[in-house]
Amino acid sequence: MNAEQFPTPTLRGQNRSQALFRLVSCTFMFMLVFGCTHSPPEKLRTHFTTVPDAETVFRTAFFPNDAGRIPLVMAIVLDQDSHNSPLPLTEDNWLQFASKIKKPLQDQLPVAVDRAIQVEKIPSRDDLGLVHNGHTNSHLEGILLVIPSSVEVRGPARLDIMPEVGALNGSLIENHTLVEIGILNPALDKLVLAGKGSSFATLEQLDVPLASNRYPRVRGSAMTSPIFPGEETALETLRHVALHEALAKAILDFSENWPKQPLGNPLQPVRQAPTPS
Repeated sequence: MNAEQFPTPTLRGQNRSQALFRLVSCTFMFMLVFGCTHSPPEKLRTHFTTVPDAETVFRTAFFPNDAGRIPLVMAIVLDQDSHNSPLPLTEDNWLQFASKIKKPLQDQLPVAVDRAIQVEKIPSRDDLGLVHNGHTNSHLEGILLVIPSSVEVRGPARLDIMPEVGALNGSLIENHTLVEIGILNPALDKLVLAGKGSSFATLEQLDVPLASNRYPRVRGSAMTSPIFPGEETALETLRHVALHEALAKAILDFSENWPKQPLGNPLQPVRQAPTPS
């Protein structure tokens, strides 16, 4: 037989190592693609019962203000429990995140978000009462609860950084983020309306720097082209991309779930005036 069919022990060991690496990489990618990894579990519908007829509740429990909008206070849950990966929200930037929720909702729906607060856990019935009764606006009608959560998975990868170098050993981190948005009626302690959005983003980078560069590359599930952050901000960028993609989907889902034919014009979705050309 041809001697090439019998590699030397050294080559055989290398081939086995390469085959094992490919097997591990393929298994990891299979888990990512086919959903064997776990996205964050839903929390909003787990903690609160949903009213059976949202339109009836809107007619009987919520009263618009003089501008025809339902006054709400926004509560963002920053629950950093052991089941969640860290969120890219801090004391310095969570209000910016709140504004990314407030503006599109007020543009599309007849709601008025009076202010935003952050809470460390999903509010209990007593907590909802404290938030509602302690608010300065006596006409506050409901609580807009926002729950972001995420999980991350890591595994090996072969990265083609430069054609002349070939594939190099690296790592792949995938962040799955879920954002849930709901309106709660404190008097009923029930969920009146809800929406959710999920997304994922990936971070690829070399295990060993090449010319002092690990070449981090981040791609969101809704992005057509990757972005190339600095190594020190790569992980934070990954989490921001997944979070904001999930938020955009949650706002869209929430708006689409708004009752289509509630009684009374004030509760109709807001229609934007045409922009002068």
